[in-house]
Amino acid sequence: MAQYQSPGQINPGQVNIRSENTLFVPEGGLKLVNARNRVLGMFAESQGNGSLILNNSEGQPAVFIAASSQGIVIVGGTNAPSLTILGPKGTEGVNIAATEKEASVVLRGGTKFSSSDSGGRVTLFDSGKVAGIDLVAERSGGRLTGSDSSKKKLFELKCVEGAGSLSLFNEEGETGFKAIGSGSAEIQKDKETLWKVPADK
Repeated sequence: MAQYQSPGQINPGQVNIRSENTLFVPEGGLKLVNARNRVLGMFAESQGNGSLILNNSEGQPAVFIAASSQGIVIVGGTNAPSLTILGPKGTEGVNIAATEKEASVVLRGGTKFSSSDSGGRVTLFDSGKVAGIDLVAERSGGRLTGSDSSKKKLFELKCVEGAGSLSLFNEEGETGFKAIGSGSAEIQKDKETLWKVPADK
C-alpha cells in the first residue's frame, strides 16, 4: 500500500497519512528503487500526461510509457495477452494478440499478419472488411487467392504436386482458365473445354 507522509507533523511520534489509496508524485517524479537503493524507474509527468520510465541494468532509461491525448493504448485482454492502439476518437488502429493457437497483428482492420502451427498468413481486406487478397504458407505449399467484395474467389495461385498452378474463376466459382507449371493449360466455359494443351489425342 503506497502512503505519503505529510510534512509538518504536530506530534513527532505520529505519522499523518495523506491517503491510503493515493500515490503522490512530486514535481521531480517518484523514483522506484530496490533494496540496494538502485533506481529501477520512476513515475513522472510529461507535458501534463502521466508517464512511467523503466531503467535497464546500467541505470539508463530503456522503457518509456506516456499517456497522450492523441490516442489510447490498451495492454492486456480478457481472452489473450494483447496490445491495442486506438486513434484519438477511439478509431481502430493496431492490435497485437497471441493465443495458444495463433499470434496476429491487425492494422486498422485492413491488413492481418498471423502465424500458427499450420504456417504463416497475410490477409488484405477491403473497406467492407472482406478479404480481397489472401497469402498462405503451409506445409503442403504456398497459396495466393483473390476475392471480390461479395467474397467470391476469382483467382488462385498455388503449389500442386511440385508445380505451380494458376486458376481463374467466373462469378459462379467455375474454372474458366487453368494452367499448371508442369506444362498443361485449358480454357473452359460452362464446364465445356474450349481449348487445351496438350490436346487430347
